[in-house]
Amino acid sequence: MISYTKLFLFLFLFTFSYLSSPNALPSFMLNNWKNQMMTWASAKNCLKEPAVRYPGINNFYSSYDSYGKSVMSSETFALKTNKIFGTNPELFSGPTNGGVFLDTSGALSTLYTTYDGNTLDVSVQKTYWMPPEEDVILVEYILKNTGSETEYVTLLNFATSGVVSSENRKIEYYNCAHTWFDNSSKAFYFDESYCDAKVMVSGTLDNEIIYKNQFSVGNGDKNDGSNPLNVFKNNNGILNSQSDWWANMVSFGSIFTVTLAPGQSVTRYLYYSIQPDVQSAVSFAQQMQSVSASSLIQSTKQSLANWLSQGVQPNNLNSDEMEMFQISLLGLKMAQNPTVGTIAASFHPLYGYKVWSRDGVFAAMILDAAGYSSEAELFLNWAASAELRSDGFFHTCYDVFTGQPVSFVEPQIDGTASFLLSILYHISRVGNTNFLKNNSPIYQRMEAIENFFLNDKGSYNLAIPDYSIWEESSDPHTGNPLPTQYYTFSQSMSYAGLKSASIIENALGNQDRSTKLYARSQEIKSAMETHLWDSQNGYFYRGLWSDTLSPDTRVDSSTMAAIFTGLSTEQSVINMVVNSLTHQTYGIARYTKDPFFYNSIYNPCGQEVGDYEPPWGVVTMFTAMSEFELNSNELISIPQIVLERLQWMVDHSAYGNNPVGECIDGTGTGEFVFASAPDLYEHGGVYVFTTLLSQGLVPPWNPDKIPI
Repeated sequence: MISYTKLFLFLFLFTFSYLSSPNALPSFMLNNWKNQMMTWASAKNCLKEPAVRYPGINNFYSSYDSYGKSVMSSETFALKTNKIFGTNPELFSGPTNGGVFLDTSGALSTLYTTYDGNTLDVSVQKTYWMPPEEDVILVEYILKNTGSETEYVTLLNFATSGVVSSENRKIEYYNCAHTWFDNSSKAFYFDESYCDAKVMVSGTLDNEIIYKNQFSVGNGDKNDGSNPLNVFKNNNGILNSQSDWWANMVSFGSIFTVTLAPGQSVTRYLYYSIQPDVQSAVSFAQQMQSVSASSLIQSTKQSLANWLSQGVQPNNLNSDEMEMFQISLLGLKMAQNPTVGTIAASFHPLYGYKVWSRDGVFAAMILDAAGYSSEAELFLNWAASAELRSDGFFHTCYDVFTGQPVSFVEPQIDGTASFLLSILYHISRVGNTNFLKNNSPIYQRMEAIENFFLNDKGSYNLAIPDYSIWEESSDPHTGNPLPTQYYTFSQSMSYAGLKSASIIENALGNQDRSTKLYARSQEIKSAMETHLWDSQNGYFYRGLWSDTLSPDTRVDSSTMAAIFTGLSTEQSVINMVVNSLTHQTYGIARYTKDPFFYNSIYNPCGQEVGDYEPPWGVVTMFTAMSEFELNSNELISIPQIVLERLQWMVDHSAYGNNPVGECIDGTGTGEFVFASAPDLYEHGGVYVFTTLLSQGLVPPWNPDKIPI
């Protein structure tokens, strides 16, 4: 094991740790485990591109309107000190490039130390807390004078209501959003009930009276003179006490002022909450006047500690490894819609807050493995009711807030096949089949999927062709359409899903159906061994093109699915992938000459890596799982290569041991790709699962080794 030493930046009252990357994440998501969800995004989508938004909360949803519309589109700050008048929030940054990171206490933090490239003498730490089971986001500001002179500081906190489109606005109301400041409850309100959203309320905590007529409400349009940020800018840091405004988008702002001696710091708290109506919002604001910030912080810390303690505990992890393990689990928890059950694949705005059906199923199995079966079952119940394609398979993507289908590359059958595997895995973790009894929705969906796989066959009796796992329906260089393939990954998951269904049906006493499902799984396995196997070189083709049935001979690490599902035990499959696709010592790339994030025409942020074949966390862990599957000695010892790959995942995490996105630069920098960060399943999730698997604490994704 490589040992890493933490360096410390004593810029605040607590310590910031520096790990393999100095960059924090460009995005994150929090939820209250009950009925509210928020997303946070930095000013930049991409590290090398200009700012595109104010850093801060960019969405805030609740179950009160079925997560149909965000009540907030931006939330940020401006700052006036002796030397700097920072009125463009996009220009604030810091040692982590303006990114955010979660710690195991539940604090989601950002540190700002520069404005437009100039060092601030007053640094700003902004931290968000979302206490479980509470209808509130707590925002903590810590201002610290890091200079040698007394500083006179004014900070503006600023928020804008949700974006209104024609379908959101009730036609009889042109100005459908209303904002005002109420002095009796010391709170601001966004009433967006005429915009098909609910009511948001915001105030201060710990009896802090910061308004004193230093507040303003106005238009949400950045260019409007009534916008509180513009009022602050144009009036030299003073607001105009405007207390009521109607528009399609509205904003509010409030300031507090403080004098800071050198080295002195001050902390201020405020809150945001969504309520179903104005009366409830006013009542909530009145109740919050007697609530302390410290109690909400302590509640958050205790709830997260209790939740983490309930899971399967890994053995002998060092502090960095345990931090990565726990933050990855918390990230998966935060990625799940607490009422709908969906699980977001990525928190990055460029990825549209979508559920990939495949990633969601794997995330549910990881939560199950880690001891969080209620979260897994919540996802399974959503999947049991999710809208399917006309051919009976899951859509590729769904909206994480509403659970409704979202257009993306289709068809992809791997998520549908993996759903059957996840049901078997859930039975193993909960120890019974009760959730399938009485013709439950999950059983009905399972039975329907079984029928599709039994009846819909492709060439050579393989499962039907698709675009899984890498979703390339067009050439990444020319953009020309590509045919589907009989991918080894999809076929392997189809084999595993059918075999899992056979085991489940047998346990339920449906012997005839069990026999048919088993026979179909073996049919797919035989077809793969005959038509997808390169006997000369000892590896599985990436796939067969569906139009010509000719092989795609590129080495593809997703073919590890044939190993970790137990379909194949050929060591040469692992050898081919490792020898062909290793980068950054232990990282594994997707496939031969993979251009994604390098020179593909579809790169979300342009070129983010220095060459072809950037290594991905998900397939690095697929490889480690396969190496463990074939080389573990009855759990007596963990293969050293598996330990090295797990360490590689920690070494290539973001600031604060936070899991990153899809891949990292395989050339000299080893920096993570910003465009999808964080991707909760494809880095953090598979790290958690492989850690537990390597210690023999959970069964693998091999149906034959899942005990029920």
